[in-house]
Amino acid sequence: MANFRADPIDTETINSISGSNTDLVFNARALKVDRYGAALNLSGSVDASNVAATASGRGQIWVSGSSPTTLVFRDDNGEDKVLTAGLPLDRHLINIPTAPSGTVEFRGWASYGCKLVKAKAYNVVTNTVGTYTLTLTNNATSNTMLNAANFNMNTLVADTVTNLSLTSTAADLNFSENDRWTISLASNNSGLNAVSVYVDLTFQVTASL
Repeated sequence: MANFRADPIDTETINSISGSNTDLVFNARALKVDRYGAALNLSGSVDASNVAATASGRGQIWVSGSSPTTLVFRDDNGEDKVLTAGLPLDRHLINIPTAPSGTVEFRGWASYGCKLVKAKAYNVVTNTVGTYTLTLTNNATSNTMLNAANFNMNTLVADTVTNLSLTSTAADLNFSENDRWTISLASNNSGLNAVSVYVDLTFQVTASL
């Protein structure tokens, strides 16, 4: 037997309740009680405009309609804050020196168990001479962390941050403590003219601190 209490209800009346021993439905919205425990299943809103305003002194939790869905908290000023799953983020913003007709490598490692969740590239001036390629390698698996073998740095827009597409292979994005990763930038021409090159990696910590 399950007890449910909604107190107080001062702006809306729940007038339609149905369900079974695992689901209670309020006006077609389900509160699910799993047989192995309790879980609250929230349907995603297509966008924030579908979420009702929050009364003064209160807040609400809603689920975005993005894929995958995102848990969001809306305060009584109507501002939405994404509730980040997992533990803190570990970010590495690296200024990579250029090496005309050469390769520069930067090696790092995981301070904690973590997952690469974001990679970005930037330069003030984009190279126009020869090839200039970026590779991100998970040393534990020896595979790329990008969705391709490398990224063409000549496609960057000058003075603009670019999000890099990551691999869909989860094992190549996950790191145990002290696992290493390598950033590599390779040029094939002595006339390389890229200026102020940066790579930004953000990892989500998945292990206890």
